[in-house]
Amino acid sequence: MATPSTATRTTYANLLRQVYTPKLWQLQNRDRILLQLLQRDEANYAEGTQINVRLHTAGAHGVGWSTAGTLPSPGAQLGNTASTNYKRIYGRIKVDGALMASTRGPSAAEVRALQFEAQNMIEDLADALAYDIWQDGTGRLGAQIVALDTPAAGDFRLAKANCGIKKNMILDTSSTTGTGDDAETTVTVDSIAEDSNDSSQYAVLTNGTTGDGSYSDVVYYAYRQGSRGDAIDGIASIVSDTGTYLGINRATAGNEFWKAQVLDNGGTNREITLSLIQEAIDAVEKNSPGTVKIIVTTHAIWNKIANLLVADKRYGGSEQTLNGWCRALMFRDDIPVVRDKYAPANTAYGLDLDTWTVYQDSEGGFIDEDGQILRQVSGSDAFEASWRRYLQLVCHDPASNFKLSDIAE
Repeated sequence: MATPSTATRTTYANLLRQVYTPKLWQLQNRDRILLQLLQRDEANYAEGTQINVRLHTAGAHGVGWSTAGTLPSPGAQLGNTASTNYKRIYGRIKVDGALMASTRGPSAAEVRALQFEAQNMIEDLADALAYDIWQDGTGRLGAQIVALDTPAAGDFRLAKANCGIKKNMILDTSSTTGTGDDAETTVTVDSIAEDSNDSSQYAVLTNGTTGDGSYSDVVYYAYRQGSRGDAIDGIASIVSDTGTYLGINRATAGNEFWKAQVLDNGGTNREITLSLIQEAIDAVEKNSPGTVKIIVTTHAIWNKIANLLVADKRYGGSEQTLNGWCRALMFRDDIPVVRDKYAPANTAYGLDLDTWTVYQDSEGGFIDEDGQILRQVSGSDAFEASWRRYLQLVCHDPASNFKLSDIAE
């Protein structure tokens, strides 16, 4: 698109709305395989409504043989209704007022600044979504955080595995109770690097303090600002054989249909084998109406599976490219095995993609109900724009999916 030689806030707003928004839709799904493969449902979105999922829990079984032609007794299909709510994810950008002030000179510099801010905001938002898809819905960023050995107030460390913290993130550090001296404290990450005393841990330095000066008295976690308990439901809590999902308690008798196929080793890591993967696939096929369409795991486990497939051609081992970029190993020549940098450590998941849906209002967009995308920041010579997306990840049949855990990395 040709850029006009002079620009106003309306020009920039139209660039964000008409030119950048379609590009940002593509950008947020780029190189994120689950965001590309999961089917979308926008038809059911309406402001203030829930997502209602109709479940089939048992057949009617009004079936029988009869030489005399006697009809079997009729039955009724048994069902249930589960429900959940849409979650909201937001992103904001801010542009310096000096870039907005010039309406007489060439606007290329202003447009580049606008594009830079918008694209990188979407990258941040998409990374957050790609990470939280794998989590448990609490909004936690990795494992429990603890004080450094020689801490400054507000600094902490946590395990590298499944850590979603990055430099310059704005975090809430909170205890599991979140009350009194242990209530949420907001900090900005100044740096994150390997802990000098433990190579399996990150040392996170921040600009803040905690309520009691340390993270040692109770259990603390880090969350994206304002996100505690408010993230989308994630695979970690959905593909499970315990807990409550969509209001259905798996521990209640009669709710066994809602349990995923979980193969663990009691907390002790073991080596991945092709027969172990086949056992997990068989569990899905024997205990549910579904079939595994894709296996997703970490880079380390993916590399181990690759080495196993090379040595045992009974299970295929050919390579394919999914969606033009994602390298996949073929297990049995019909199930792609892919790697995801946000997949939980020591785990491989087998997903029946037909049972998953991302319910959403859209792929996202700038907030502009009042006709303005760019608004002046109160008390500041700067302008800001906000992006939002309403969505929820839903699995209609957890039993058609497997979790293979306790795998050595």
